[in-house]
Amino acid sequence: TKLAAHAGFQEIFSCAAALMSLQLRGLVSASLQDLQEFFMIHQQGNDFGEMFDEMKHIQPQTLLVECDFFSHVSNLYLRTVGPDDSLVTNIVDEVKEVFHKNTVGPKKYLTAYEKYSDLLDSTADQDVSAFLKEQHTLDETAKKIESIDELEKELASLPVTVPLSMFCLHAGELNADLSDCARSLKDKIIMFKVEENRNLNHHICQRFGEIQDTVQGMPTNKEDLETLMGYIKVSRDVTIPSLMEEVSAAVHRLLFLLDYAAMEPNDFRLNSSVFAWPLQLQKDLEDSESRMEILTGQDLQTRPEELRAAAKAIKTLVDEHIVETQTMRGSPFLEHIETEWKEWETLLLDRKDILDAMLKCQTTWLQLKPIFSSEEVIVKLPEESLMFDYVDKCWKNIVAEAVKDPRVLVATDQPNMLKQLQQANKNMEDIQKVLNK
Repeated sequence: TKLAAHAGFQEIFSCAAALMSLQLRGLVSASLQDLQEFFMIHQQGNDFGEMFDEMKHIQPQTLLVECDFFSHVSNLYLRTVGPDDSLVTNIVDEVKEVFHKNTVGPKKYLTAYEKYSDLLDSTADQDVSAFLKEQHTLDETAKKIESIDELEKELASLPVTVPLSMFCLHAGELNADLSDCARSLKDKIIMFKVEENRNLNHHICQRFGEIQDTVQGMPTNKEDLETLMGYIKVSRDVTIPSLMEEVSAAVHRLLFLLDYAAMEPNDFRLNSSVFAWPLQLQKDLEDSESRMEILTGQDLQTRPEELRAAAKAIKTLVDEHIVETQTMRGSPFLEHIETEWKEWETLLLDRKDILDAMLKCQTTWLQLKPIFSSEEVIVKLPEESLMFDYVDKCWKNIVAEAVKDPRVLVATDQPNMLKQLQQANKNMEDIQKVLNK
């Protein structure tokens, strides 16, 4: 009958459905076990980490065979594995346990960055700003810069990737941001010192310029003359020695900045101007004093170097003797004293060369002496310091012998005197080239 036939078909379809359900269950079970095995790799956890969103398992429905034959029959879906099935819940619970074990590590690793938090919350920037408002020596500033430099190197050495079993942290961008923060703090200190050095050097040049403008003036009456004479004396005794100390400090600042800053060409030119001013002003003072001597008939200079007191007058006198001696060259009476004449001419020319070398040596020596009185400069420029040490000893020995008998022919009759002075001048020229670089 029709009902019996339908019942037979139903049994066949039920068998097919049971078989398909078992196959689907096997597929789900195998898939879940694969997922479980993947997570079980990390079952020991990492003692670090942060929770991800829970995995949502979506079970698709699969149509029964009957739907293709009996479209009017309802409830045509196979029974498979549900989300509450023990097969699913047991595996999911075990996977969750492994997952939670692996969320500890990333959280714990964050504590390694706690000591750098001041770079991110502006505390370090405020600390540097407070440091710059205070007065600090160059050594203290160097230590501050080096401490930040060490921090920057430490940040650069931090691992870019941190494998933590199930998870792998990518910290490269964070490390780079922290390094940039440290570098900006270091640059802030360096640029502050560059600007400070620039302002101080401008001030030094300005003060030298004011002295130059004043001493180059020509007095129009006796009162102005006396005022200028007093100004020159104060400049020599007080103002210029004070400025020379500032020039020496400028040398220290330059050596400091050469270690840390990329200075602009204008800054190097400004430093060269600072170091050139003492020599230039020395010449201006001498010219001014010469004018004052003509006006007053007296020597305005009071110098500790006895040899230099009459050096210009002596040189003028020697030049006059050379001219007079060479004028005799065409005299018919020279024949009888030609040997003595040649010896005298040679002696005068030799003394002229020695006096020129002495004046040049002392002028440059006065400029370099304050610079190489600094221990820091000696350490920074060891080769140039040795060269100046030779010059210093040579010059002092020559002066010490000369003051015993300041008569020019005696004072300049020292063994190898010209050769020593020429070598000293060459050394100082080489030193000045290094300082002006």
